[in-house]
Amino acid sequence: MMNEKTTLRAHLRALRDSLDGEYIAAASRSACERIAQLDEFGSATAILLYFPINNEISPLFLLDVAQKWGKKIAFPVCDHESGKLIFREISNLNELKKAKFGLFEPNNTCPILIPDEKTLCIVPAIAFDENGDRLGYGKGFYDRFLRDFKGTSVGLVHSELLVPYLPRDEHDTLLCTIATEKGIFKIQ
Repeated sequence: MMNEKTTLRAHLRALRDSLDGEYIAAASRSACERIAQLDEFGSATAILLYFPINNEISPLFLLDVAQKWGKKIAFPVCDHESGKLIFREISNLNELKKAKFGLFEPNNTCPILIPDEKTLCIVPAIAFDENGDRLGYGKGFYDRFLRDFKGTSVGLVHSELLVPYLPRDEHDTLLCTIATEKGIFKIQ
């Protein structure tokens, strides 16, 4: 299974890397507009975002909308010793610093946000499939976080990377909602 995932990960990353910057910006804006219209976004008190890397579709267009609506915004910090994600609240992107693997994470002075059932988590991936399976970067941070997460999660990905099928391991966490620039997909 790991060889299949490794090969697939390389293929799909190459596809994502070939996307044009203008296309990515337009797709990101469109997907975020769709997410902002979800009831789950409107009712959330906190929104968990991520800083996009390597041509990922960007959730950053949600930052201003969420702040205007009075929602707390938090970004993940990868605790490499425990393998867990910790989310820290920010008020602007200047509070992010470059971290391991080219990620941008909140400073240690930013307060920790404890997610609850009124929290909406926007989940990155290399790809999702039509069953809600996610192909991440292989470190398992989001899978471990989502296993105990009580709020709502929405996967965010380019439409080209919403594929019919991905291989699944027993520790992989399924998502019920996937957002792309072309629409919101609810998985039954």
